[in-house]
Parts: sequence; C-alpha cells; structure tokens
Amino acid sequence: TEIIPEDVPLMQRQPAIKFAAMNILKFKTGRETETEQFLALMRILASMDVVVFSEVAATRDEHHKQNEVFCQLLSDFSSNGAKFTCVSSTPSRVYSNGEATGQPEVHVVFARDPIKIMAHRTWEGSADGDDLVTFDHAPLTVLLEDPRFDESCNQIVLTSVHLPPGSSKRVNARDRQLNAMIKGYPAESGTRLGQA
Repeated sequence: TEIIPEDVPLMQRQPAIKFAAMNILKFKTGRETETEQFLALMRILASMDVVVFSEVAATRDEHHKQNEVFCQLLSDFSSNGAKFTCVSSTPSRVYSNGEATGQPEVHVVFARDPIKIMAHRTWEGSADGDDLVTFDHAPLTVLLEDPRFDESCNQIVLTSVHLPPGSSKRVNARDRQLNAMIKGYPAESGTRLGQA
C-alpha cells in the first residue's frame, strides 16, 4: 500500500474566477472622504479577476485617461503583482423622444493577468419587429480567455448591461429595450463575438 504524503491534496482543486460589477454613477465624488472610500473599494476590487464598471462618464476622451488610472490602481493594489488590462464600450447617450440627453457614458471591463481580453464589441441596438431600438446605455460584450482552465472551456463571453431605471418616466424605455435585447439575442451572434 502506497502512503500518500500529507502535503499532497487528495482532490485536484479546480480554478475559479471572481467577478465584480458595479454602477459607479459617473464617479461623482467631490469630498475627500468619498475619494478615500473609493480607494478602499479599489483595494477590494483588485482581488477580483474581472471587474465591470457601468455608467462611467465619457466626456470627450477623458474617460480613457480615467480608465487608465482605474486600471493602474487595480494593478497597484493587486496582492500578487498581476497587471490589469481594460476595454471600454463606445460612448452612448440616453435618448428621450428621439433626442440625446445627458452626458455620454461607457461600460468598462478590467481583466487581471493571466486573463486576456480577446475581443470586444458595443451592442448599440436591436430590432424589435420592424423597429430598431437604440439602447440608452449600449451594452459591452467581451470575449475573455483564461488559460487556467482547460482549453475546451477557457473562453467566457461577458456582457455588461445597464438598462434605464424603473421609474415611472423611464419604465417604458426600460421594458422596450429589454424586450428588444431578448428578442434580438439569437440573431446577434456578432454581439457575442461569434460565441454561443
């Protein structure tokens, strides 16, 4: 009978992937205590493998600079020194009666090494019957590859969706956009980057 040393696990532990997603509300911070709280939150998020932010303000190209700062903070706070990379959606605006309102915003996906962002695409609208429905907060779809998993299942398709609020003024827009998304999903393989 062979004795198995105590330091050899009896079961092989499978890799795991940790996701976090949040609406950062255009990063509205003005007080020093909020900045400190955000930095504390970034320290926690740095332990995740994939972090998704929605409602990131996209004034001109400033969001790219802001995303680089977020990415660097996540990398700096990462306990094992792993670097984060990021991609963002095309900026989109909220529409009301056909008119663009409010500040443009984006979705941003951050991935920690060894996860790679292989491709990404913004889903700007979908057909609902004969109508083309434009999404207020155009979803971002990313194709992630994690080499820690077996090659047959190491790709993940992730879509960040942010619908209009359920308030009485926006509930119809929310329902219409959600229905168009669900109905259009089978035909939108491009949104899923050719994946199921």
